[in-house]
Amino acid sequence: MKKKIYSLFMLLAITGTTVFGQITLSFQTTNAVCPNACNGSITVIATGGTPPYSYLWNDSLMSTTSTVSGLCAGNYIVTVTDSQGNSSFGTASLTEPTPIVITKNLH
Repeated sequence: MKKKIYSLFMLLAITGTTVFGQITLSFQTTNAVCPNACNGSITVIATGGTPPYSYLWNDSLMSTTSTVSGLCAGNYIVTVTDSQGNSSFGTASLTEPTPIVITKNLH
């Protein structure tokens, strides 16, 4: 077994191939600013794997960029695929603020 591993590392060294790890995802979110407003956004940051990455979101437009906007409160799933066909997926959640309630005291 050691001989096969050694041969693999020798092949990688000779061809100049770089081995990248698993794709890791992190998110930056902006929640909606008003109740029932669909103006939130999510950016996914991918590391690892072999760039460039492609993106596929489960939003109403099936967006294919790292940032999606015009989002309502809810859970959103993104699948990120690297140039070697390896994929990772993650979920980000957006919330909406509590409605402002104004009351007037009548005396």
